[in-house]
Amino acid sequence: MNKYFLFFASFLALPLWAQVIVPPLVLSSEEVETKPKFLKKTSHWVFNFNFEYLKYDVPFAFAGEKKNIRPENRDFFGGRFGFGRELFLRPGIISTTRLDGYFNGTLDLTNLKGGDDEDAEVFSKYKREGYLYGLDINQTLGYLFEMKTKNPMMEDMTYLTIEPYVLAGVGAARAFNSVVYEYDLTVVEKYNVEINDDLANFRLGIGLNFTSNLGYFFNIGVTQNNYKILERKLKGEFQRNGDASPTLQNDTMKDVSIDEIWIYSLGGGFKF
Repeated sequence: MNKYFLFFASFLALPLWAQVIVPPLVLSSEEVETKPKFLKKTSHWVFNFNFEYLKYDVPFAFAGEKKNIRPENRDFFGGRFGFGRELFLRPGIISTTRLDGYFNGTLDLTNLKGGDDEDAEVFSKYKREGYLYGLDINQTLGYLFEMKTKNPMMEDMTYLTIEPYVLAGVGAARAFNSVVYEYDLTVVEKYNVEINDDLANFRLGIGLNFTSNLGYFFNIGVTQNNYKILERKLKGEFQRNGDASPTLQNDTMKDVSIDEIWIYSLGGGFKF
């Protein structure tokens, strides 16, 4: 009986022992941590990601009996990452220096079989592949202002922070494009050629940022990219129907000029 009494008394005394062994945590008003408010009108580090679309000109050319391959502007889709420093200059001017890396590409494959079975032999193949990747150093100059508008989620009014800007940048890039075409049935012909470009880039653009009170922003923009091909290597082979053997291609060209490339972007990022 005494054992049960001692156990019960010890159980009741646990709160007192806890106060002795682990003193209660007392927080003063100065020690309470609160999340700092994002200040728009100050300097920040900036990270951004954008989806991009562009057209890249490739000069493939082949005249066959079953297929003609002509020069084309290929549709490239991809993304761009950037990181930099934004400086706030009063009254509302924003200057940003940013390093961007990007990758855009396309892939298209068509096979023709001699029947509907999975094991049927493929007698025609046509594959288009290409990509463009590079690095840019960009300088933007914008102006930040707030516009009072109605909050679409609620009935109250809110301030929308808008930043239109202009952009200039320089960079280097590489591009790869290829065509693999083969037909082997009543007609035998093929065209397997790839083009590798080393490029320098000078770009100009405009854009618009919409920044939230937490530092997140939404971005739309367009840039004109003046690529100059420093070196273009074209290699491969082609064979027309009736040729005894393929004709090899292996050409190198320097300082090739191409039309400007417009890049359209949509994305966002974070300021901190």
